[in-house]
Amino acid sequence: MAGAGSILELHVLSFGLAALMASSFIWLAFKSSKTPLTLRMALLHLGLLFLVNLFIFTTYIITEIPDFFGASEATVAALKGCSNLLNVLTILQIGFIFTIFPSPIFSNRKTTFGIGIFLVIILVIVFLIVTWLSLSIYSGYFVWLLVALTINGFGSFFMVRWYLLYRSSDDQILRNQAIAAPLLMLGLLGGNTIKWPSLLLLGGPELFFQGTYLALGDGLPLFVILMNSTAIIMPVCALVVVLVKESTIQSELRDRSLLFTSVAFMLFGFLNLLILSLADSDGDFRSLWDYFAVIGMFGLVRPLILIYVALRFNLFDINNPQIRGKVRIIALLLVTVWTSSFFEIIQAFIPLPQLLSAALIGVVLAFAIGWEEKIFEGLASGGEKQMLLSEDDYFEKDDLFRSVMIVFGAVILYLCLGFISGSEI
Repeated sequence: MAGAGSILELHVLSFGLAALMASSFIWLAFKSSKTPLTLRMALLHLGLLFLVNLFIFTTYIITEIPDFFGASEATVAALKGCSNLLNVLTILQIGFIFTIFPSPIFSNRKTTFGIGIFLVIILVIVFLIVTWLSLSIYSGYFVWLLVALTINGFGSFFMVRWYLLYRSSDDQILRNQAIAAPLLMLGLLGGNTIKWPSLLLLGGPELFFQGTYLALGDGLPLFVILMNSTAIIMPVCALVVVLVKESTIQSELRDRSLLFTSVAFMLFGFLNLLILSLADSDGDFRSLWDYFAVIGMFGLVRPLILIYVALRFNLFDINNPQIRGKVRIIALLLVTVWTSSFFEIIQAFIPLPQLLSAALIGVVLAFAIGWEEKIFEGLASGGEKQMLLSEDDYFEKDDLFRSVMIVFGAVILYLCLGFISGSEI
């Protein structure tokens, strides 16, 4: 089994999916003039999140085949430093999204932007201090853990708070808020929730550090172990709360999509534990599984959940004929790329003839083409069932452009710092 080659192909396909999601969401955020600005800002920052993922997958691809690009060992090390810090930036972006969707939590836009910029500056300072203290390879990982611990804790608490407050409300719009919150959490923090067996102490250290380049054998400081474990347990607890509540709520209020997603993450976590227990930790199968189960979550599963959230809760003006027509084309492209990625994963574990794979992809696309018009008509006529609260005066139109420029500036800054830190390792 060609583990390295399969992982490279998955990186390339994830790169294409991230590019399509980023361009689509950003375009829709600027074009949906009739959609409330708070929802457009949420859509924009989801697109910008995929844009940063695009840079991350680029570094992954180059480091997988350095000879093709003529990259030296020093360049590869520098690119790994860049990917580490860009992952920090994505966590910051997730934190910002949590403050404005499903509903703003601060009193005004200046507070939201101010806190975001303050966090970027503080984390740059922390990174420089940690690097100066000569923690070597742990410097970037320490900063990443610090951010992940903060955002996972804050985000999980905020999402579950929304969910428990309004899930049984008589107001349909408030119930929509409650449903959107955990769906967003699973889409953005879902890679950690599949490690729920850690609550039962069944997975051990291997489960905690699965998918990372660190392990207990590396002589990790105790504070790194505690931070990593806590960052995982917080969203796991949130998943358990959502699953219990959604299973026990009155049948007429139960949301099938949320229940199905929660159950799917729980079952996948159990399957992940079985693989870790049975598979050889040094084998090709295990390396492929770790990619798919942990790193691949934000390359394949995240886009699927977030496109569902965007469609279901009207984050763009789906009633605009011009936008709806282009969105249908984008949706078909997304189905094509996502299906190709899915079958690439299947082939990585169970080799299939190319003709059979092509035939199966064709069947999925034929089904999608046959149902996409019906799906979009249903979404457009959903009315209050898909509405969310929005603060009309929370953002200004210029905030869309400002957000893009701030993220571009942060990407350049983090790339520079990551390149410098990686070159010194």
